[in-house]
Amino acid sequence: PDFDAKSMNLVTKTYKERNNIRMPIVGASGSEYFNFKALTRGETKITFTYRRPWETPTTQDQTAVFTIYLQ
Repeated sequence: PDFDAKSMNLVTKTYKERNNIRMPIVGASGSEYFNFKALTRGETKITFTYRRPWETPTTQDQTAVFTIYLQ
């Protein structure tokens, strides 16, 4: 994720495979979880881009931008 490090810290990043997979499979689906800690109060944005980590970013990558309210 892309975020303002002055506003918040990335505390943990965890990947969890789908529960119904019997054995680990390369490329199998799963979910990634991010835990942040607020460093300031106010509003900031966080951007997530869906792509393979080893690929060069392109304009066709799926991107989601979220506004976060820190307290």
